Amino acid sequence: MRVIIIGSGLSGLIAGNLLVRKGYDVTIFESHSAPGGYTAGFWRKGFYFESGTLSFEDSASINKMMSDIGLDGKVEFIKQRTRFISDYFDAVPESNTELKEMFLSAFPLEKKGLNSFFRVTDRMVRFLDTFNKPMPALYSGGEEKLRKLKFILSRLPSLFFFKKYQSLTVKEFTAQYFDKESDIFNILTGLGYPDMCSFLYGGVFGTILSDYQTVKTGMQSWADILAENFTKNGGRLNLNSYVERIDTRFGIVNGVTRNGKSFIADFVLSCSDYKKTILKLLDDKIPFRPHEIKALERANVSESFFTVYLGLDLNVEELQKIMKVPHVLLLGKNLSRNFFDASDRDFFRDSTVTLYSPSLINPKLSPEGRSSLMLQAMSPHKWMDNWVPATGRDILN
Repeated sequence: MRVIIIGSGLSGLIAGNLLVRKGYDVTIFESHSAPGGYTAGFWRKGFYFESGTLSFEDSASINKMMSDIGLDGKVEFIKQRTRFISDYFDAVPESNTELKEMFLSAFPLEKKGLNSFFRVTDRMVRFLDTFNKPMPALYSGGEEKLRKLKFILSRLPSLFFFKKYQSLTVKEFTAQYFDKESDIFNILTGLGYPDMCSFLYGGVFGTILSDYQTVKTGMQSWADILAENFTKNGGRLNLNSYVERIDTRFGIVNGVTRNGKSFIADFVLSCSDYKKTILKLLDDKIPFRPHEIKALERANVSESFFTVYLGLDLNVEELQKIMKVPHVLLLGKNLSRNFFDASDRDFFRDSTVTLYSPSLINPKLSPEGRSSLMLQAMSPHKWMDNWVPATGRDILN
């Protein structure tokens, strides 16, 4: 049976590897010049940089997936440590306990509120810790059904707790314990993404400290190994191949169109932007109701980041003394700014900045005697449209 996969990110490459192992005829179409998606990276003048995600969690599921496609031990994953810096603290917590102590020491007058806050986030951490096993969907047959049943039953006691907080944003949740104008409020709500679900505090205070991993040789090397294994086992990876349309016939997907040419398939897996898949690629939207289409149009695919990539004339040892760890979070001074106000020209003066050095993960990712540094700030998606002057691209000059 023929399968076409759109996108060679982690999901597309894993799906492709699993399917070719089962004897399917699989082709992956990738619009970029290299595989990777959110795990992509690039080299410039001997320096390696990440262009997508810096880390991942859920290592139990990742390790099982790698084992299932015959690549167990082929990629070296290492723990990603984070340094937190603000006007109130500068620390590299190694556990949930140390992170809480960092806040309690920095804000002694907020002890009562922090203890109440942490009582709830500790439950969130414990709830998310139950996911630190391979997901049931990674199995098949009777074992999958049994694991799904155990998965559901083990979480029933926490269902009410989850329902209570899943609809609250971090700002709504944190406002129950701290004044909205306080520094502690702004710092806590600035740890994650804007208006994210409060339950993700379980990840901030738990997963990031216990199960936050990266790839020693760079994320791109992971994608390259997956791509090489896929083609070695008979799969076809077509790079620079932009899919224009997902074709349907009588309401059933039957292939894709690229450069005006149709490619027939029994199944099409879109492992790319979900909004683009449904709103632009799919030629028949009948299965979706009008309110679902409108909800998709309003949704964000992911947060946008503005990144500066620097190759430093500074050896790794000297940079290590300054940064201490590869990943540093510099919490902004005025985190109360409206993230969604793209007209705010002073936004980046106060935003949180992330420092990341791939060469501190692995000195081989930069030329000898030098080091690499990435400066990142989460950005309002439309800032580049609103800030471009009337003379067009003069801003680049």
